Amino acid sequence: MRPRHLLVVLAIALALPPGATAACAQGLWRPAAAAATVEPAADAPSAASTPLRGGLHLVRGVAATLVAARGPEGVLLVDADAAAGAERLDTVLRRARLGGVRRVVYTHHHREQVGGGDWFYRAGAEIVSSARARERLARRRDTTGRMDIPDALPDRVLQGPLRFRWGTNEVELRPVAPAHTDGDVIVFFRPANVVHVGDLWRGDGFPHVDLEGGGSVAGTIAVVAALVAEIDDRTIVVSSRGPLGDRRALREYLAMLQTVRARVLVQVRAGRTEQEVATSGLAGDFEPRWGTGGVPAERFLRQLQREVAALGR
Repeated sequence: MRPRHLLVVLAIALALPPGATAACAQGLWRPAAAAATVEPAADAPSAASTPLRGGLHLVRGVAATLVAARGPEGVLLVDADAAAGAERLDTVLRRARLGGVRRVVYTHHHREQVGGGDWFYRAGAEIVSSARARERLARRRDTTGRMDIPDALPDRVLQGPLRFRWGTNEVELRPVAPAHTDGDVIVFFRPANVVHVGDLWRGDGFPHVDLEGGGSVAGTIAVVAALVAEIDDRTIVVSSRGPLGDRRALREYLAMLQTVRARVLVQVRAGRTEQEVATSGLAGDFEPRWGTGGVPAERFLRQLQREVAALGR
């Protein structure tokens, strides 16, 4: 199938009600399981949902922050949280009278985003991801030895930006160039003016760029710069971790990334080793603002040194 025809088929497929029998590109479609309501175990981890704007809810899961969009069909959920929190998350959404989850969009392939995928798939949801994220999930690579990568693979894959209506919002799923990973998807909600960026931006810390997963600090800078130019001052930016953000916060983040990368480039050109760069304190002036998250400055500097050394620029 030609790429242009493929996008048309995918766009039509996304407009269909979840669970409809439709052919998807490259044979990756399978019909979703019959809907089911299952009560979670009493000791399941907690989750919380609060109204955001425009029919959207902010959901603080066990391992990640998600966005739930209410529509006549049910809930569109951005990411599935960790496997341990999926049951409780499902209950929280139903108690908030949002309905059952009918479609899950993965922002990338990490377990904090996809771990609960099996739960929602068994409950009748379909799963959407970038083509690259699906490829990585299909390989079942889990370098830590933990086996919480879901068995259910994405039903639908994105070959480019796709838009569809969900409730009062037009939703855009936009795959981007390699940044946090090589399969990131940004999710826009209009007119609510909310964007979920996955782990492309962390509101409370230095970035974790998954170099082994195809990520790139230079790519992250490019994607964030483009996003800053596109959104406005009223846009709510949701990331997988940390507080909510806005255009100003993204600008600050972008400036930090550009400044620290430029400093590392100077050191690499001077022949400094990874250890020397990591312990150089090059990001020290940014630590009060960006050092409170889960990524220490030394780890960020190591990632930068490896990438800059490999690229030579």
